[in-house]
Amino acid sequence: PWERKDLVKLNRMLISRDDSRRNGTAYDPYEAALNFRLSEVSASQRKFFRDRLQLIIRRLERSARQNRDGHQSSWTANATFLNSANAAAAAAIRHHHHHNNNYRAVVVNERHTALVSKLYVDTAAHPTCILVYRHPIAFAEVMMKSRFHTWKQFEWITMWEKYHLSAIRACSATTTTVVYYNQLLLQPVTTIIKLLSFLRFTVGVENLNMIDEVYLRKWLPSALSLPTTTTTTSTTLSGSQKQLVAAYDSGSITKWRLKRSSGGASGDGNSISELYDVVLPQEQYLLLSLQHHDNYQQQQQQPHQRDNDRVDNSEYAPLPIASVLKSVAVPNSLTAPRADVVAIYANTAFADMVKNVVCNLNTLVNWRYVVFALDDHLCGYLRVIDAPCYYDEHQFAEGVHDVQYWSLNADSSYGKLLVMKVAYVEHVISAGFNLLLMDADVALYADIRHFIVEQYVSRGYDLILQSDARPDNATTSDWVCAGLFYAKASAAMMRLVTEWRRVMANTGAPDQDALQLLLTGHGQKFVFSDADVAAATLATDMGLKWTLLDRLYAPNGYTFFELDRPHRRGVQPLLVHANMRPLKRKVADFDAHGLWFLDDDRDSCAVADVDFTLQARAIEAAA
Repeated sequence: PWERKDLVKLNRMLISRDDSRRNGTAYDPYEAALNFRLSEVSASQRKFFRDRLQLIIRRLERSARQNRDGHQSSWTANATFLNSANAAAAAAIRHHHHHNNNYRAVVVNERHTALVSKLYVDTAAHPTCILVYRHPIAFAEVMMKSRFHTWKQFEWITMWEKYHLSAIRACSATTTTVVYYNQLLLQPVTTIIKLLSFLRFTVGVENLNMIDEVYLRKWLPSALSLPTTTTTTSTTLSGSQKQLVAAYDSGSITKWRLKRSSGGASGDGNSISELYDVVLPQEQYLLLSLQHHDNYQQQQQQPHQRDNDRVDNSEYAPLPIASVLKSVAVPNSLTAPRADVVAIYANTAFADMVKNVVCNLNTLVNWRYVVFALDDHLCGYLRVIDAPCYYDEHQFAEGVHDVQYWSLNADSSYGKLLVMKVAYVEHVISAGFNLLLMDADVALYADIRHFIVEQYVSRGYDLILQSDARPDNATTSDWVCAGLFYAKASAAMMRLVTEWRRVMANTGAPDQDALQLLLTGHGQKFVFSDADVAAATLATDMGLKWTLLDRLYAPNGYTFFELDRPHRRGVQPLLVHANMRPLKRKVADFDAHGLWFLDDDRDSCAVADVDFTLQARAIEAAA
């Protein structure tokens, strides 16, 4: 992902103060930007923004080094934040850096970056500013055509002025150049070459190889047409706006030195870190984890001539999962001091499904949760929606990235995924936390954790699972689903998990069949030998009390999508599990039932169509 949407998200959180998420109103980035004043941002907010930005930069730098086969990077020292003017420029920059890996730009395709550019400039070691200029009237007319907005021309021009003054003020003490929008359209190759030359020879970016012009022309059109506008005269511009346009036209804009905007800070108020506690309680853990990992890597790379001189690295070892669980745990008065952990598990192939359930959780209720990754790439994909994600690369190495289909072969990649999943379960239970574990293809209508605790944990159950029965097949009536269950951190549950892993390892059975054997004495599709059955210690012998959720209130994919049982029985389900169907069909089915919560680009949450006021009635009816 060459465009840093995590930075866009960071900008938006600072500019909007996240008011829309807290009061339920639709987020309008331009209204938020128009009301934003950097002078009103508190010291604690600025510090959090910079700390988060530095961690992102360090993570990118580390990733770039790993992809360069040992070549040194000058990325941090020469970081350039480019607010891209259009797709052609961005594509050229992306392609250039793909073939010249000694330098990586950070492309943030959002105008609002200009409003917080002072924080970027203050954070970068050797910042360079690239101002993208478009005539304000042309900008205003395009915005009036492309957005369903009541703003008039003068309001868009005011917004344009604010963008540019904020950027110029931030760049007053840095090396600055201008990319003219019209030139970029009419002469894209020449403009890109000129920009790269500026970065290489004027700024002095090390190891930035100049791409051949002939080669670049293969990737960029010779010219693009200018958008038609009603007028480009300056009759509607104020005196200060005309002065700003004239400075851009003459090129003198790069010599402007603006003072800080007037007006003092309005007091600390809510800092971003405090707002993260409202929206994303796990953010502080994520920051700690990255710092912890950086320190560990630095210690590991230090040369030591003698073993006696070796530094004790235990302080910098990878953050243990117990620290993760503590930071995301939800108090449970019935099992105190043992708290609940809500977790989703998946690999990169199901990244969009994970994003969907995360948006679902954020919309439904202010849950704490964590994503247990099954490969080393998933957590990176989830940064765009700030999903808290944990992966133990020291235990699982690279993991399994691609789509895996159900298999009875324990040696398959699918079998490896299941082993990783149950290992996470064992980690949580052994650490003394209750666990609500969900597949990524689950959608919730209600707070299912609260319902399970109130209705089942209160009655002494150690394990509550979704039913995987096919209602029209009596032989499946007691089938359990290992993709959605609540497990209490009891001694009996710990014994069950230990036996669960042993059965999987010794018989090669999938996780669900192995769990079925321990609960009912038989498998599902996997056929156990008599010796396997005899060797297994059943849950009843362990003193474990378990049960299944009602099939109508917690339907599986077959019951809900194929048979439509809840609707036909007049039941409002608490959740839907889109299992028993391929990945593309899961998405289509969720979308058809208003349970797809991502926007079109699948990088942020859309407005939910589901009426979540039904949850109270659903819980009452189920109880």
